[in-house]
Amino acid sequence: MSEGIVVPITSHKDPSQALTTLTAEGNITFEDIIGVVENFKIDPPEKNILWDFRKAYPTDPFDAEDMDKIATLAKKNLKFRHQTDGKTAYVATSDFVFGITRMYTTYLELQQPTHEIQVFRSLEQARQWLAE
Repeated sequence: MSEGIVVPITSHKDPSQALTTLTAEGNITFEDIIGVVENFKIDPPEKNILWDFRKAYPTDPFDAEDMDKIATLAKKNLKFRHQTDGKTAYVATSDFVFGITRMYTTYLELQQPTHEIQVFRSLEQARQWLAE
């Protein structure tokens, strides 16, 4: 990777914790999120996923159609996870990103995922829930 290029979403796997952490920083787009979810086919996440949006901000607010597309793709690509009965936690500290994330999880719940999903304001709460 060249210096100066910022990757908006990075991935870190911890197989000992059955956890994939996806950290978003700076401006993120609909295409960034879609790219990560599409990549699950090539590089499957662990049983549990932690999306960390504490330092992220969408460049354009996602609309309902965007949320539905991401949720549909996430449901479709769920089969690529190491285990489909895991949990997905989302962490967002800003009110705006927290609201968007809650709206997205509503669309995801309509897809009837086989895994549990939850949105948190703190990383510590999310990690605790994932460890339960």
